[in-house]
Amino acid sequence: MVARILGTRHVLQALLLITRDRVWLRRAGRATDLLHAASMILLAVLAPGRERLALADAMIAGTLAGPAASTTGPGPSARPQDGDGRDVARAAEVFGSAELAELTDLSGARSRRQRRANLQHAINLTLRETRGAAPADIRAALERNIGRRGLACPPEYWLEAVTSDLARGAIYVVSGPAMQDIGARVPRGEPL
Repeated sequence: MVARILGTRHVLQALLLITRDRVWLRRAGRATDLLHAASMILLAVLAPGRERLALADAMIAGTLAGPAASTTGPGPSARPQDGDGRDVARAAEVFGSAELAELTDLSGARSRRQRRANLQHAINLTLRETRGAAPADIRAALERNIGRRGLACPPEYWLEAVTSDLARGAIYVVSGPAMQDIGARVPRGEPL
């Protein structure tokens, strides 16, 4: 459904440019493609497991928004290409510099995923080590295992929630992809 909607938008955009080639139409199409690319980067960051598809779509949208996509007709064009970085400046104005940096920080998405996998590993290890132990001992083992993985200690409320689950003998699932990344399966009935 989404692919059909996006495909229809691209066809309509191309038809408009063929029939009414105006600078403002090309700029509007370019801005739409840049917003599409930014939204796909945001999806890659916020939707674990869909990074590859979202980043591929962002690359396609970014390519369509590129300097070659903003001109029509054969040969060199006297029309502005906007390939000089002004689009990034405009996007920074729209999103704000900090938000734009976060949207485009793909290494940040990878590091967050790695952090979640490390947390999941520490939780699973703690469950194996502390079956039947007192909550205080479970909490100490959890903090120790998190520290061994080189992670900062999570907030108090998170530690309490995980300790409570482990004391009941239940695994706390950080995320489905984190479980997959460490080679564990999500237990039936456990929320992702």
